[in-house]
Parts: sequence; C-alpha cells; structure tokens
Amino acid sequence: VRHQAPATIGGVTISGTAFRCTFVATAPEGAAVAEKAADASTAEAAAPNGETPAVDAVRPTGAGGFKFGDTLAQTTERCTSAGHVFKERGRGYHTCSALPQTVGHPADATLWFRDDALVLIRLTVTPQSADVEEWLEAYDGLATAVEGKYGPAKSTKRTPPAGCEGKALAACLNDGRLAFSSLWEFDENLRIELSLGQAKDRAATAIRLLYDQSGPRPKGVASDAL
Repeated sequence: VRHQAPATIGGVTISGTAFRCTFVATAPEGAAVAEKAADASTAEAAAPNGETPAVDAVRPTGAGGFKFGDTLAQTTERCTSAGHVFKERGRGYHTCSALPQTVGHPADATLWFRDDALVLIRLTVTPQSADVEEWLEAYDGLATAVEGKYGPAKSTKRTPPAGCEGKALAACLNDGRLAFSSLWEFDENLRIELSLGQAKDRAATAIRLLYDQSGPRPKGVASDAL
C-alpha cells in the first residue's frame, strides 16, 4: 500500500492509498444496500428461445425512491415529501436535490419524463470522504448491490489505462483519463448503467447510476451525456 498525492475529484480534494487494478466488489451496507440501490419489485421476464437471460428475472421498476411510470405530479410529491427540492431543468428534465430512499451515500437525482410518465432516473452519487479508496469502495458497493438483485452485468470496464495506477489514480479520475462502467440490459428499452468518472461534456467527476426505460438510443448518443 502506497500513499498518493492529493488531487481534486468532483470538487473534493482526494487523497488516499494505492489503486487496486483488480477489484473485489464489496458492499459495506450488506444486503440492505441492494434493496435501497435497486428499489424494485419482482416481475416475470421470459428468456427468448429458452436462452439464459444476461440478468436475473427481476426487472427494475425504479430507483432511489422514484418509480417508472409516475406522473410529474407524483414524482414531485415523492421528492418534496421527503424534504428535498424539486426543480425543472428544461427539455423534460427535472432534478431532486436528494433521494427519497437512500443508496448509502449522498446522492441527487435527474429525472426525465415522456408523455407525463417517468422513464429515466439518474442518481449522481458523491461520497463525503476525500479518500479515493472510499470512492472506489462506494462504486464497488453499488455494483455489488445491482449484481445481487439483477445478476452479472452484460459488460464491465474496470481496467485502468497505463499511467493511472497507484499515486496517479486520483489525478486520472480528475482529468477524465480513468473511467469505470458496467451495463445491465433487460431488453432494447430497459437498461441500468453504473459509471465512475467524468460524463461527456461534464466537468465534475462522480459516480452515476442510470436506470433507463426510455427506449433505444439513436446511434452515437451516450447515456452519460444526459
């Protein structure tokens, strides 16, 4: 274990120990984190042609205390009744300053509606600690929670580029060279994406957990650009 020089991530000065190139996912809050992170109920999902689905038969119905299909009024009530601030951001987007149901770390929500129905929930998680190891543990804890409820991810990226190991980890996260991600797909209309790093055209580094049932995206449009 080596100490690394301080760097700034998401407006927080980050310092900590050496980076682990291969992660063993852990969930500090245990099984309860899985329920909180997913916030979903059980539903049947048949596997086409008898194939084993990429994820388990449970399908997400929402996240962070928000529910897919809720109207704008219902979603506003979920946010404000928990004591948080709900704001319109334009183009169908709204934000809630915190979550009605915790995921174990401070987070806010970006919400998108189509025909007055909630179809996209993005949780932006910002650990309070300035220790880079705790950011990694938070990311791994969320990944473990999602995997525990929905099965293994369809794809996962956790390999750091050359020069981003050890003491350079925080700097690489801060300048956008390093990013982790995992993708769960249920069908062409429903997916979960977990990422750590900078979103496209976005300066802040954060952990983002996206629940998206808005349908197929046009080619070249990335979820982390939202």
